[in-house]
Amino acid sequence: MAQGLEQSTYFVDGLIGFLKKAQLKESELLSIWAIGMGLLDWRSGDNHAAIHSFQRAIELCAEKTANNSIFDKLREYGAAYIDLVSYPIKYIIPDRWCNAKEAEPINDVSIEVVKRYLINDDSVNQSELIGIR
Repeated sequence: MAQGLEQSTYFVDGLIGFLKKAQLKESELLSIWAIGMGLLDWRSGDNHAAIHSFQRAIELCAEKTANNSIFDKLREYGAAYIDLVSYPIKYIIPDRWCNAKEAEPINDVSIEVVKRYLINDDSVNQSELIGIR
């Protein structure tokens, strides 16, 4: 529960999961949308992907009951929350962080050292772990 309070997207993910199977009236969907708007902040780019997924889940849930006007209602409740998308290259890792040309292959010796360390073998010392390449 504490994690949910710290990370409001967890609650929204739960609501999205609920919406996948639910068949709700328009008023119920709008109430859920209002809860999502209270949990997520459109001004935070980190919330954009969650808000977009949440909006889409509500729209798909509304389609099950042939409610085609839900988009307009969602926009009335919170225009700033509609059709947000996250920055498409936000999670692309720069090549300089993972330069494949400089990467060394993992060898069997290093794997064995790590296995011994994980099973609490006292014969493995930290210098041996640091020296693995």
